[in-house]
Amino acid sequence: MTPDQKIQIWTAALTSLPTIVFTGVVAFWNWKRDQERVIVQIAPQYLSYPSESQRSLCAVGISVKNLSLFPIRISALAFVRNDKEIFRFYPENHRNDWPQELAVHSMMVIFTNQVEFQVLSNIGALETLILDGKTNAVALTATGVSFYSNRLSVRVRRRFKRLKERLGRKKSKVSEHDSAEKVNV
Repeated sequence: MTPDQKIQIWTAALTSLPTIVFTGVVAFWNWKRDQERVIVQIAPQYLSYPSESQRSLCAVGISVKNLSLFPIRISALAFVRNDKEIFRFYPENHRNDWPQELAVHSMMVIFTNQVEFQVLSNIGALETLILDGKTNAVALTATGVSFYSNRLSVRVRRRFKRLKERLGRKKSKVSEHDSAEKVNV
């Protein structure tokens, strides 16, 4: 092989390489774009009172947002902890809220009814559902793909709860210290 032929081979390889890479990236992007994309989150619902300390949990639900380019069907929703199902929502119990098909870029929120809320509170899951990093919401589509809620947001909420508790303790210590000084004076 002559040096001119080697140069021609290298130039052909180097000029075709960007085309091959670009084609591969576009093919992967099209494949990824056409996949089901769903965001699942735990959705607490509180009874609100004039005082923030009187707030109480009245329902827990699961919100599902469809970011796909096509409608999807949600066949089941559940709460899962340590890869074991805690509670499952059945479409028969939520006929008015549960759509047959979730349209493109739309969202549905399914809350517990009174019976389901009572079952969750009886098994002691209500306290851990919202602020526990081990509990996830799961949406199962008709195609058999499972989508889990993002644990990061749950962990962030738990850290903010701890921070709020610490700040509350420091505030109570300061007020105790101030009241002790008033008594001594």
